[in-house]
Amino acid sequence: MMKVGRTSALTIPPVAASAGALAGAAVGLYPGMLPRGAILASVVVTVCAAAGTIAGLAVSRVAGPGSDRARLRALSWCGGGFAACVIAATWWQHLLRVQIGVPDVGGGWALAVAALPVAVCALVSMTPRVAAWATVLVGTVVVGYVSPADAAAEPAVVATVSVPDRVDYGSLTPGSLTRRADAVVGRWVDGGGLCRRAVVVAVPTGSGWVDAAAIEGMRSRFDDDVSIISLQYSAVSSWKAFVTDRDAAGRSAITLVAQLDAAMRKTASCARPALVLYGQSLGAIGADAARAWAAAHGVEVTDTVEAGVPGDSVPRSAARRTILVNASDPVAQWSPSLLWRPARLPDDARIIGRATPHPPWLPVVSFLQTSIDLLGALDVPTGSGHRYGTEQGGVEPAG
Repeated sequence: MMKVGRTSALTIPPVAASAGALAGAAVGLYPGMLPRGAILASVVVTVCAAAGTIAGLAVSRVAGPGSDRARLRALSWCGGGFAACVIAATWWQHLLRVQIGVPDVGGGWALAVAALPVAVCALVSMTPRVAAWATVLVGTVVVGYVSPADAAAEPAVVATVSVPDRVDYGSLTPGSLTRRADAVVGRWVDGGGLCRRAVVVAVPTGSGWVDAAAIEGMRSRFDDDVSIISLQYSAVSSWKAFVTDRDAAGRSAITLVAQLDAAMRKTASCARPALVLYGQSLGAIGADAARAWAAAHGVEVTDTVEAGVPGDSVPRSAARRTILVNASDPVAQWSPSLLWRPARLPDDARIIGRATPHPPWLPVVSFLQTSIDLLGALDVPTGSGHRYGTEQGGVEPAG
């Protein structure tokens, strides 16, 4: 009997460890906004479940492991609960993928998502001394998976930025911001921009990228009688630019608008073109900063179009502003405040794109899941995630 008891104590985890593993797995499997691949989903669930198991082991040191019967019962109930969570997560992925229009998941996805967490949690609970080692191992897997995903998040980060046709673009070159803006405006004037129906200041993303779909939409909106100018302010991924110098987009846009307004005031040969400000993602923050500056300095702006603006980064309301947000865009939802309250879009935000189910908000959990969704925000069709189309120009996409 003594031998059986020792074996049972070694192989059956404490009650608190089983409960912690289930709680962690439930957090990792909580619904997100976007489809999630099996590898990423498995890694997320493993990290959360392992953390829950470790926390449960710590609790069991104080509260005790429980009797053999209690531990076996807890293991059975938590195993069933985990299976139910995996089934629910698979069903949620099915709903998302049908709505977004990407390949569905099947039993293989569920098996892949469940296998690694079960193996790691079993190892941690049976041999507590390996808890730290297991956590480091899983963390290494996370870093190895996330790094290439992050590098691919903005493919436009290259030595030479690809610029849409017929956009007067000021690249990063030696010289002051004012001088570069003046050069762009000078080319615009020489090209007959003063006599066009409209001029669009397109604020690029942190990588210097301008969405060709937005440019197409703007041209359709103004029957191709429009000039589009843009001034690069950085050459790194938008998230890096956001963290290191989020005001750079605004400084660039304001400088360009100031030079543009000065040029339009100097001549009366043509009617003043309509001035439209446009930006996507970090560029939307820059466009909004230019809008506020223009309002304060008496510069007439016809419209400001902001697509996928990051959460809590612009005022909640403003005149002559159009904010476009895909229903499943995590960039527009993400903010540190998501830790303690639901996301709050600007009052003038217009929800567009493919209609997708939204999970209820939970403190901390929703912040975690939205943060993970950022990794796949560009790996979806237009109209989903952080991918926008010609509606950015004020023209509804065909179909």
